[in-house]
Amino acid sequence: MNLPVQILVERARAGERDAFEALFRETHVRIYNLFRALGFSQDEAADLTQETYVKAWQSLDGLREPERFLPWLFRIARNQAKDLLKYRSRHPQVELDELSVLADPQGDRPWQAVESEELEREVRRAVASLPESQRAPLILYHFQNMPVAEIASALGVPFGTVLSRLARARAALARRLAPVVGTGSPGGD
Repeated sequence: MNLPVQILVERARAGERDAFEALFRETHVRIYNLFRALGFSQDEAADLTQETYVKAWQSLDGLREPERFLPWLFRIARNQAKDLLKYRSRHPQVELDELSVLADPQGDRPWQAVESEELEREVRRAVASLPESQRAPLILYHFQNMPVAEIASALGVPFGTVLSRLARARAALARRLAPVVGTGSPGGD
């Protein structure tokens, strides 16, 4: 099914599951990647993605502008993430998937996999340390390739506000990651 989003939304509202499945197929990777970029584990991102689409299916009649499906879906995803973070703050847990990089070292230089994983972890931490007002636009723009106008609509803020938040987020990341990204490597390569 290769129909415009607006038609798929209208058909899904009419109860056509195939239409909603087509919307899912076209957008689920972006939603999953958003959760991963926000620092959630693979399992959490998969669960949050599923919960986002369940909520979207249940709330589809509330979407006033069918052509704005993706920004609307991102708002639902953002709310799902906030809900989980609130839950986590009340119920701390230990994450074990940090060790997964050691199970699959790359080639005959396993330290490269570890270094790459450490850098990715530092970037995730740096992004996660940003205030939500800066983190969301940064992820949507740089990781999801969403245009600034769509981000503004999804977040309910003016276009210029998105631009200033992106600039502040980039500056904060540059400061935070400067010591980590320095030149040279410990292995001498």
